[in-house]
Amino acid sequence: MYNGGDARERGEKMDSRGEGRERSFFLTFMTVISCVAVVILHANGVFWSFSYERVWLTANVLESVFYFAVPVFFMISGSTLLDYRDHYDTRTYAIKRVKKTVIPFLAWSLVALAFQLILKGYTFERVTVYTVVDTILNSRHWGVYWFFMPLFGAYLAIPVFSLIPKEQRKSIFPYIIAVGYLFHELIPFVNRLWGNVIPVSGELGFPISRGYLLYLFVGYYIYHYQVPLWLRRLTYVLGAAGLAVHMVGTWYCSYQAGEIVTLFKGYMNLPCFFYSTALFLFFRNVNYQKWNRRVTAALNYLSTETFNVYLIHMFVITGVSVVFKVSWTSFVSRTLGAVAVFLVVTLICKQVKKLPLVRIVLP
Repeated sequence: MYNGGDARERGEKMDSRGEGRERSFFLTFMTVISCVAVVILHANGVFWSFSYERVWLTANVLESVFYFAVPVFFMISGSTLLDYRDHYDTRTYAIKRVKKTVIPFLAWSLVALAFQLILKGYTFERVTVYTVVDTILNSRHWGVYWFFMPLFGAYLAIPVFSLIPKEQRKSIFPYIIAVGYLFHELIPFVNRLWGNVIPVSGELGFPISRGYLLYLFVGYYIYHYQVPLWLRRLTYVLGAAGLAVHMVGTWYCSYQAGEIVTLFKGYMNLPCFFYSTALFLFFRNVNYQKWNRRVTAALNYLSTETFNVYLIHMFVITGVSVVFKVSWTSFVSRTLGAVAVFLVVTLICKQVKKLPLVRIVLP
């Protein structure tokens, strides 16, 4: 997950035209909207309680529209971290990742465990070192932290991927993306829809771009290279189609079944891949130099706390539910309320980080 950082860490080279600065702000913007999207998704938990009521219809729309958040976070990580060798060695890279993500994850997982034990009645079938470690590492007590395990897996892979020479990346990354897309996105999606019509063994794959690793390469390529206009247009069409299939397909199948059908859901499913890639590509080609300076300044201010917002926003959502009896079922609470949570948590983090040692758990 991208959690701020200066131009040096992102590999920016400012030129007279301000191109590097504009690319840098693109990541700032994507970081903020992705973090807001995560908060909205978690405030929109009513989606997972299927009903034929209007509340579920609006929940399905919000769930589909803001589903891009996780893939975009991985794209941002690929954009920024695959070039880490330009600035420091692998030992420093590892230390930075541990300080910025591993230590805060462990600390807040313990806080979440205490929170669940005291306030929510969470219990262990048997209290052992194994069950406690298993609960924390697999986020059994605090589901929103599932994201950290694939993120840490990506961090472990990046030192290997970063060894691919820069002069080769423009030609080899499209190959990695295309083969990964074919074996891990397209074929599985077709077979899920029509019942294994493509007789490909599950053992045949492309490990280098399996799972969320594919988004690292997609993000890096879009960020560093100019995508031809015809391919951009095709990607936008596929992205719109992906969003529509996710939204309408989930609605139709769930209404037929009387329960949530996840056929078109999943961050590694084809609809999400198309939609998230198209969104990242579209905003990569926006001219941010024309934006109002107050808007860009506000986004820069907010972007430094996005990782911390991810760490603690669910405590606020849960706390508001318990203390103020907010049900998070109204459309306003799931949208404007979620944005308010994002802003409040950001401002709180800005203030508490001034205290000694707080930066250890809120980097």
